[in-house]
Amino acid sequence: MKILFVIPCGSHTPSGAVRVLQYRKHIEEKNIRCSVLSYRSPFLHRWLLRERPQSGKRRGFTRYHVNFILNRHEVWERYRTSFMERLIVSLAPRYDAVFYQWVLPSPDVIGRLKKLGVPLIYDFDDAVYLKEPERWKATVESAWRVVAGNPFLADRAKEHNPRCVCVPGSVDLDTYGRKDESGVPDTPRERITVGWIGGSSNLGYLRLLEEPLRKLAAEGYPLELLIAGTDHYDESVPRFEGVKTAVIPTYCGAQIPSIAAKMDIGVMPLLDTEWERGKCAMKAIVYMAAGIPAVCSRVGEALNLIDDGVNGFLAGTPGEWEEKIRLLLDDPILRRDIGKKGRETVEGGYSTKRCFDILYEQVLSGIPVRN
Repeated sequence: MKILFVIPCGSHTPSGAVRVLQYRKHIEEKNIRCSVLSYRSPFLHRWLLRERPQSGKRRGFTRYHVNFILNRHEVWERYRTSFMERLIVSLAPRYDAVFYQWVLPSPDVIGRLKKLGVPLIYDFDDAVYLKEPERWKATVESAWRVVAGNPFLADRAKEHNPRCVCVPGSVDLDTYGRKDESGVPDTPRERITVGWIGGSSNLGYLRLLEEPLRKLAAEGYPLELLIAGTDHYDESVPRFEGVKTAVIPTYCGAQIPSIAAKMDIGVMPLLDTEWERGKCAMKAIVYMAAGIPAVCSRVGEALNLIDDGVNGFLAGTPGEWEEKIRLLLDDPILRRDIGKKGRETVEGGYSTKRCFDILYEQVLSGIPVRN
């Protein structure tokens, strides 16, 4: 069997990395030949993240040069999109299926794949339908199978296509150490690290923690806030008065386990809107895989993932955030025990192996092999 995978932007977008790239070894073990195409340019994406925020500071590339390229970015992306769509259609007859992850194919591509008789599989782990509702609906209706990242998204997809399977986001547990096995310190810690890992587009959620962390710091708690994934947009990072803050501007997927290992408590603050309800709680899954107690907003997939007070904590108000983080700051044994239960939860249903097994058994194994 041969499958053509189309992902958003190489390993630089979490969805493509989590829902396709980390499955490659498992795919190959099933004797499935796969090719992966990046819909957008990973090089240009990486360059923009590095240069745009600091264009006025870097030598070699002045703001004029950066803006010159940015003004042509749209033209380049339109050209690349057109090229990629033609390439996908030309390659499709060589494969038994085309698997789109997050990216929405154009109506023309959908029509051409249908004429060629090549099954289209569509995988999504965000509320993509809010961005391009008509294109998303057309894709879901036309798909041979739909794969959704959580039950909330699956319910939306099933309104248009009953052939939908829920496959959660996952992590490769073999790459994670276990914080809960490191024991409990005999003496009070000088610093307890509260950590957040994400991307610059999500930095605004950290404002939900400004008041709780400020109050805890004012009470004398020795906490430090570690923020990973600012992409150099330092002006977007909220100011936490009295809280020592450390920043890791950029990271790659392979570095996530080592970043999580620096944390004692992981946080996932979110607003409560349709977009956030579609998120797949990957931050929480990362913390829990590392044996770190997670404190999450009472929103979306976190409600399925976390049993409040057992394998993590849920919070909905500034007062709740302060209360739950204080409990963990006060009690290293509680941090260890909650972290251990969190790790067990990931082992039970959110490991890469388990999630791939669902994908294979309910989707990939049923693809009709073309002659």
